[in-house]
Amino acid sequence: LSRVFRRPTVVKTDSIGMWKHLLQMLVSLSALTNCLIFAFTSSQLQQFIPESYVTDQFGKPALKTGAAEETMLLMLGMEHSLIVLAALVKSVVPSVPQHVKNGISKRDYLYQALLAKGRLQTMEVFAKAKAQCLEKT
Repeated sequence: LSRVFRRPTVVKTDSIGMWKHLLQMLVSLSALTNCLIFAFTSSQLQQFIPESYVTDQFGKPALKTGAAEETMLLMLGMEHSLIVLAALVKSVVPSVPQHVKNGISKRDYLYQALLAKGRLQTMEVFAKAKAQCLEKT
């Protein structure tokens, strides 16, 4: 069993790939479904636009005839405003925080400094070895 079912080999990537697009689609669909739930099952909308509701024979509030279009337009307006808000937040909030960018640039600078120092030391070792070889000849 341990030889048939093994962990997949690790492949390094620089992003989450297709999952990013799927999550963005999920955000858009969740905005639509949440607005639909709010518009047609919640009693809060009745508090916002009470003139669009009547009480039916069982004492429950129901939409007036012809008010469904207004409710749909209100719901679509809310849904579009949520999507615009999500796009605004995405454009304002950086994908990589500044302290992470600073840490990466610091690491790269230290790496380059150590690399240069190592090259200098290597060059000094070669120069000493060359000098020793020249002294022997």
